[in-house]
Amino acid sequence: MSTSPTEYQYVLDNTWQAARQRLDMLEAVWDPWTIRNLEALGVSAGWHCLEVAGGGGSIAAWLCQQVGDAGHVVATDLEPHFLEALDAANLQVQRHDILVEALPEAAFDLVHTRALLTFLPDQGRALSQMVAAVKPGGWLLVEEPDLISAIPDPTMDPAAVALSRKGWDAMFSVLTGRGLDTQLGRRLYHMVSTAGLVEVGVEGWLTMQLGGTPTAQFWRLTFEQLRDQVMASGLLSPSELEAYFTLLEHPDYRWLLHTMMSARGRRPAG
Repeated sequence: MSTSPTEYQYVLDNTWQAARQRLDMLEAVWDPWTIRNLEALGVSAGWHCLEVAGGGGSIAAWLCQQVGDAGHVVATDLEPHFLEALDAANLQVQRHDILVEALPEAAFDLVHTRALLTFLPDQGRALSQMVAAVKPGGWLLVEEPDLISAIPDPTMDPAAVALSRKGWDAMFSVLTGRGLDTQLGRRLYHMVSTAGLVEVGVEGWLTMQLGGTPTAQFWRLTFEQLRDQVMASGLLSPSELEAYFTLLEHPDYRWLLHTMMSARGRRPAG
C-alpha cells in the first residue's frame, strides 16, 4: 500500500485534541452491535481480516483476539496513530487513503468498515475496492448510519424538543456542507446487493438514548470539534449552544438514536 496524498479532508479527523475521548464514546456505543455482527459471520482462528478506517482501534483489537496467532489483521486509517498504539503481534497497521490507494485483491476472509462511506465523496469506488479485497468465499461487512432517522422524544417539554432539533440540525448542516451523506444507511442494501456479492443481508439497530450517557457525550464532543464552524454558520447563538450542551447532560433528555445499518455479503466462491 502506498502513501500518496489526497485533497480529501475528513472533517472529524482523529488528530483533534479530544479525539481519543470522542472515539472512546463511539466505541462504547457501537462496538456491541458491531461485535454481534462479526460473531454472526463466524470470525475465528486463522482468518485474515481487513479493518478499513480503524479509528480508535477497538474492533481491530477484538479481531486480533478472535483470529489468534494463526490469523492476521490489517488495520488502516488516514491517521493511524491510535492503531499504532495497539499491542498485538498479529496486527499490521497501514496509513491508507481508500479513495486513491489500492487494497490487496482477494486477500482477506473478512473486510469490515464502520461509518466510513458516509463521509466519502466517491462511495462507489471505496466499496468496489473493499469488495475486491475479499477472498472468494469471504465476507464484507459495511456499517453506515442513517442520520436523519434520529428524532427527540415528543413527550419532552416543547422547549427541549425545539432545542434538540435546532442543535442537531445545526451540527448536521455543517457536516453535510463538508460532504456528509445523512441518508446512506437506507441505500446500503442496494449498494451491497449490486456489488457482485451473494447472501446479502442488511439490518438496522437503534435505541432510545438519554442525556449523560456515552452516546450523549459522543455527540457533545462531536459538536465541540465542530464548534467554530457551527458558530460561523449562525445557525445557533452562543447561548443556544450552551443550552444544548446542558440538555445533552440532563438525564431527562430523551431521543431516538439514528439507525446504524449493517450490510453483509459474501464474495462468490470459485
